[in-house]
Amino acid sequence: MSKPLLTVDEAAKLCGITRATWCRMRSTGKCPEPLNINRRVLWRRNELIAWLEAGAPCRDKWEMIKAKN
Repeated sequence: MSKPLLTVDEAAKLCGITRATWCRMRSTGKCPEPLNINRRVLWRRNELIAWLEAGAPCRDKWEMIKAKN
């Protein structure tokens, strides 16, 4: 069974990139905004899959796409 929330390492793996690349993408606003739960930074698996299917747009564009749906 797939975990609904992913750590930075798991998110990077799902996207097929390194942790360092994922962290750079996060700091420059090129990936979805994470959740902060009990000092943990996590991403929703379903959101990352949808984001990848949409072509991995920058965070601002992704937020507009999500708002339309």
